[in-house]
Amino acid sequence: MNPLSTKTTPKIAISRCLVGDSVRYDGKAKYHPQLINRLESVFTLIPICPEVEIGLTTPRPPIHIVEIESELRVVVTEAPHIDLTDSLQELAIEKKPADIDGFVLKARSPSCGLKSTPHLLEDGRVVYDAGIYTAALRKANPELPMIEAEELESPQSLEKFIHEVMQYGIFCRS
Repeated sequence: MNPLSTKTTPKIAISRCLVGDSVRYDGKAKYHPQLINRLESVFTLIPICPEVEIGLTTPRPPIHIVEIESELRVVVTEAPHIDLTDSLQELAIEKKPADIDGFVLKARSPSCGLKSTPHLLEDGRVVYDAGIYTAALRKANPELPMIEAEELESPQSLEKFIHEVMQYGIFCRS
């Protein structure tokens, strides 16, 4: 049997809260049924919540990204001495979901946001960029297609993402 002739369904990781799992800090989900149905028609979904993966409970105190001594850190909002940065970065590098071809992320998440996560800088400004887990994952896998779920509400963006994931899978498996 020719291994190149066997078809495999591409796999994408997706923030667990988007598939309806109640894993957010407030114990809720951010389920997107239409999006999930469309993605499941094309891909195998691998739900992941980095915050749960590093051992945080649900519900849990909120976390946010702050700049401390010119370095971005993820800390518990009500207990800033609890720093989760290293755990989230290590998870992204050492335990990336196996053989994924893309990632759909929850916007504004301190761990999963792609470009919409607020970062509180030492000078009081707020800038928006990636969550700590996503930034580490992107650095380790710069070609991996990633997108925030809200961007997939546009049919054109959804089809573009599907195409990018398919191309990535073909490129990486050949």
